[in-house]
Amino acid sequence: INVFAVGNIASVSYVTDKAQKAIFGRLAYIVEGLKELPNTLNQPMELKIKTKDDYLEVKSPVMIISNSNTVGGFENICPQAKIDDQKLDVLIIKHSRLKEVAQILIDAFSSKHIYSEDVLYFQTDTLTIESNQTVPGDVDGEYGGNLPVKVEINNKPINILVRSD
Repeated sequence: INVFAVGNIASVSYVTDKAQKAIFGRLAYIVEGLKELPNTLNQPMELKIKTKDDYLEVKSPVMIISNSNTVGGFENICPQAKIDDQKLDVLIIKHSRLKEVAQILIDAFSSKHIYSEDVLYFQTDTLTIESNQTVPGDVDGEYGGNLPVKVEINNKPINILVRSD
């Protein structure tokens, strides 16, 4: 898994019409995201997040867990993420006000967003996310069920069988 995201806006990738995706590519996601943004900002999630070292309760419009710096075709969302570092990069937007979210998006182009007081950004190898609300998850662009969920690094080798021809 490359990215696990939670929240209403995370559902954009799997609710965007396939024909629109084929015609407009990434623009189709942006249009759907803009349509979903007011709902996302008006209904922040109440999340309970547990890592080995921490417990957080936070209200957030979106949370992203990534093993790559590219999320949804956009680079630098999780700028410190490396696929081989055995860490999950966690990005949580803490506020739901349009002004702050807009600034976070602008700052993301230069990777400055992770230093914002409106963003929580950390690395861990395992975390559990719960909520008293119904919160959908997105696994690499597909519906991943609702919370609660445990996400962890699996550093065990995987055997892959291929045909010799």
